[in-house]
Amino acid sequence: MTVRLGVALYYIRNDVANPRPYFHWALVATETTSWQASFSSIYTFEIIRGSDANGLPGPWETRFRGPNLGHSASFTTIVEFAQTDLDMDSIRRVIELHPATDDGWRIRGPTGWSCATWALHVMLTLEEMAIFDIPDTLTPEMLYDSILGEGYRIVMGNLPRTVMPVVQLGAH
Repeated sequence: MTVRLGVALYYIRNDVANPRPYFHWALVATETTSWQASFSSIYTFEIIRGSDANGLPGPWETRFRGPNLGHSASFTTIVEFAQTDLDMDSIRRVIELHPATDDGWRIRGPTGWSCATWALHVMLTLEEMAIFDIPDTLTPEMLYDSILGEGYRIVMGNLPRTVMPVVQLGAH
């Protein structure tokens, strides 16, 4: 069975810890023939910033949910980056090798350790394992810009919202 892999982008406008709007990144996977088949068939893998007793930003935490993307007003799009013959358990095991804690891995683009940095780190590991192929002409920084650009294209372009807008990485 084919598993589709993507990055779900959520446009966050109101966050006490971060006053400027930003995109939250989550890795998503589904075994259905299309993303639109059902929200309830999409597995979500993400890191989120916890908060302490005073509401201040705390440590990053891993959150793996599935299958259920959930319904969020901030959901913007899924950028599909791969299809693989690996089963969902194998995908989950690879992703679980990447804890939420900051291991110092960085690329230019995201500021510090973030959900985007974590997602890109997992994606590049999947690419190193030959689960999908990033063209040699596409640097990690360009990968970041491409995914982020798809989110901004939808948000800033005031494009009509479908139930679940999905784009292919590099389609635009």
